[in-house]
Amino acid sequence: MKGYRGFFNVLLFVILSMVMACSSSRYVRFDQVKPERSVRLFTYQGKLYEGLVLEKTDQSLTLINASDGQKYTFSRKEIRQIQPSQKEHDFDGKPITDAELERYRSTRNTLGYAIGGMLIGGFAGLVVGYPLWATETVNVPPFFTGGVAAIISSLYYGNKGMKKDEWEAVQKVRYIRLQNKRLKEQLQAEAERLKKLEQEKQNLLHQLNAKKNAHPDSTQQELNQ
Repeated sequence: MKGYRGFFNVLLFVILSMVMACSSSRYVRFDQVKPERSVRLFTYQGKLYEGLVLEKTDQSLTLINASDGQKYTFSRKEIRQIQPSQKEHDFDGKPITDAELERYRSTRNTLGYAIGGMLIGGFAGLVVGYPLWATETVNVPPFFTGGVAAIISSLYYGNKGMKKDEWEAVQKVRYIRLQNKRLKEQLQAEAERLKKLEQEKQNLLHQLNAKKNAHPDSTQQELNQ
């Protein structure tokens, strides 16, 4: 019984460590910020900006703001705090809805990481638990140790896989929106080109009709030629 008590104390410590590692920090350092991450940025002037980081250097970052769609560049000295945003944003700074993320989210990485974690954890638990059990250092069967380690490891790596699936869904939505925007711009440009051609055609017809009405005989001769 004493061996089980010590084992569960270690298990509790591991679980708490996992929870703390998996939980996202409320604030992030400037050096931790990466491009294509959605953040909330507080300046020393008391202003708040929220959107997508487009560019990042050692001394500045460029963010497209969700509220007005404008790009802002901040020096490191201007920034008071940076928080991870609760929302994801596209390349125009517009928020991505949960429905869009759900549409493109898969479980491939979640399942793959969970299965891999289960195998790694189970094997490690057996390797560590068997010598302790064989020497009666801990009165816990190695298969029990391996099973618990497999569950913990599966949850830990499964969580990492889930975050990767979520990130891939975010990227898919961003690039689909970007492609739709480009396609819309191309269609609009083509529509304007056709409209311009139609206007030129109407102008030529108008000039031809005006010339025909002014000089009906000469116009007829030109048409015959």
